[in-house]
Amino acid sequence: MTSPSEMAAPAAPAASESTRWHEIQVMFVDDPRSAVELAAGLVDDSSQAFVAFVKEQQGSLLAAWHGENAGTEELRVALQRYRAFGSRLADFSRET
Repeated sequence: MTSPSEMAAPAAPAASESTRWHEIQVMFVDDPRSAVELAAGLVDDSSQAFVAFVKEQQGSLLAAWHGENAGTEELRVALQRYRAFGSRLADFSRET
C-alpha cells in the first residue's frame, strides 16, 4: 500500500514544456494573439493532466478500502491517506 508521502506528484514541467513556453514568449513580439492562444492551450493541457492525476489518486485511495473485507486497520490507513492527500490539495489551492 502506498503511504501519503509516496504518492507521486504530477510531473514537473518537462523540458519540452519549458521550451514551448519560451517559444510562446518569443512569438508574442510578432503575434501577441497567437501567443496567448498557445499559452491558453498549454495551460489547458496542464490542467487536464492535473485533473487526471487527482482522479487517479482518488481511485487508488478508494481501491484501498472499498472492498467488503476492509478491516479497521485498512480503514485507518485509508483515512490517513485521504487526510494527507486532502492537505496536499488544500496547500495547492492556497498557493494561488
